[in-house]
Amino acid sequence: MNIEIDYKALITRCENLDYSDTEEIFDYALDVLYKFSPELCIIVMVNAIIKADRCLDETLPELAAIITSYDGNISSYDYIKQKLAENATNPNFYHKDVLEKLLRYLESKYEKMKVNLKNH
Repeated sequence: MNIEIDYKALITRCENLDYSDTEEIFDYALDVLYKFSPELCIIVMVNAIIKADRCLDETLPELAAIITSYDGNISSYDYIKQKLAENATNPNFYHKDVLEKLLRYLESKYEKMKVNLKNH
């Protein structure tokens, strides 16, 4: 089976979407992707936040937080953590705090289930 390969290719396609219009890509993530895969929705939102300009509509991080807190999982946590590490020295990454907050939401969610994501 090549499902893992296909899934990784799908994630790469999500990462390579046109992120020039942050609000439009969030709409796409919520209106289209979420119905098929909340995980892919989160991936697109994370990448949109990474590639967003300094001025980010304050509702977008809130939407990402809602989706992540309800539908995020350990894979989401690992992905966000990986993206933070990859962009640690990116001078055009203005919203590190938003992704760190998403990690804290997931850590809190899993802490209630006695799972420590920080050591994952």
